[in-house]
Amino acid sequence: MKYRLIDEGSYDLQEPADRRNLVAVLFWLEKTPEPTDLQRGIQRLVELLDGPDDGELRSAFASWLQLVKLPSLGVSEEDIPEVLGLEEFKAMLEERVKEWNKVLLQRGAQQGEATMLLRQLEVKFGKVDARTRMQVEAAAPERLLQWAERLVTAERLADVFS
Repeated sequence: MKYRLIDEGSYDLQEPADRRNLVAVLFWLEKTPEPTDLQRGIQRLVELLDGPDDGELRSAFASWLQLVKLPSLGVSEEDIPEVLGLEEFKAMLEERVKEWNKVLLQRGAQQGEATMLLRQLEVKFGKVDARTRMQVEAAAPERLLQWAERLVTAERLADVFS
């Protein structure tokens, strides 16, 4: 058996539209951190794997996307329907990317609000214990706003959470 070893770290990662090589597109997909970037990579895979003998390879790429790449981006299994191939995967992504971006923005906003509240608590009351920190980090956005409002008039840390 012959094989070729490719050092992924030294491989030039150009936009997938610029590449005519499946390995380059795979490396690019592995490195991209954004779900929206997947659309471009999958579009390129669909273009490159359009031959009648490419069915198994299309299926392998679709399985890799479903089992490896999307979970690495924080997409849960229940958000990924069973797909038959890259074309179906591409269509699914077009529908889901907007939804995922909305969820990611909400998570980011919640984390930002929690970080801000923790910072304000520490400024006003000193170091916050681990239990309180976990409580704040796990709280829903509405709860964080309630606590932030209470912080303004609170004399003790317990007043914020009562």
